[in-house]
Amino acid sequence: MTEEHHDSAAENEQHDEQSASLTRVAQLFQDYAQRWGEQIQCIFELAATEAKISAKALLLTLGLIVSIAMTALVIWLTVVGAAATVLYWLTQSIALSICGSLAAQLLLLWWLIRQMKLALAQVSFERTIAVSKKPSSSQEQTDADPSDPEKTD
Repeated sequence: MTEEHHDSAAENEQHDEQSASLTRVAQLFQDYAQRWGEQIQCIFELAATEAKISAKALLLTLGLIVSIAMTALVIWLTVVGAAATVLYWLTQSIALSICGSLAAQLLLLWWLIRQMKLALAQVSFERTIAVSKKPSSSQEQTDADPSDPEKTD
């Protein structure tokens, strides 16, 4: 009977250890879930803060671009006005001053459009699209059509 009592006590002790282990595992899972939830909340707060900072940076950049453009415009108008005034003093002709100012404006506009086209050509995606559409070398050999000059090199 002492053996049965001893076996029963050992089983109870083993059962208690298993229960304690399961309780510890459950507690660890609960802690894990709580910390995971806290991390998700921190991620959302961080994303919201980054979005606010990005929006403010974008507004500051836009404001800087507008103020630079306005400064350039004021400088240009000052130069054109001064040139028109000097041209008027030299020729005493309002029509010639107006024509000179318009010619200077058209020259600047032509130059700006030309510079914009050059800049846009540098940032275009034409080469990227052409490279992504280009077939692999094995496909080139099978797809090559001698009558099509674009497919043959």
